[in-house]
Amino acid sequence: MGATSQHVGWPAWLALILVALSLALAVAHAVRPTRRTLVWAAVALAVSLLGGFLGTFLGLMGSFDRVAGTDPSLKATALARGISEAMSCTAFALGGSVVWSIPFVVGEVRRRRRKLAGVER
Repeated sequence: MGATSQHVGWPAWLALILVALSLALAVAHAVRPTRRTLVWAAVALAVSLLGGFLGTFLGLMGSFDRVAGTDPSLKATALARGISEAMSCTAFALGGSVVWSIPFVVGEVRRRRRKLAGVER
């Protein structure tokens, strides 16, 4: 790998997968708004946020581990890659939660309208 190539490790991929799962469940709640899909979508959001922040900590810890055993001339590059990976995890988690809120709110509005009309599932 050259100095300009991007490296994203498994914590960032884990965060991205968890965010994708939470978005899928939020869309499921928007399509078929029930109490069950509400709970699953909310739990998936919490897990994806925690997974993203866990990836942030793991990325930072891995970054400092790599710096400890690296040639002094390469320490800045190793540290920058680790911090980039850690911040990618945070960005996936926070960005996903913002996007997640749109289908979730649509589903909640639909669910509450059905509840008021007496057609709660």
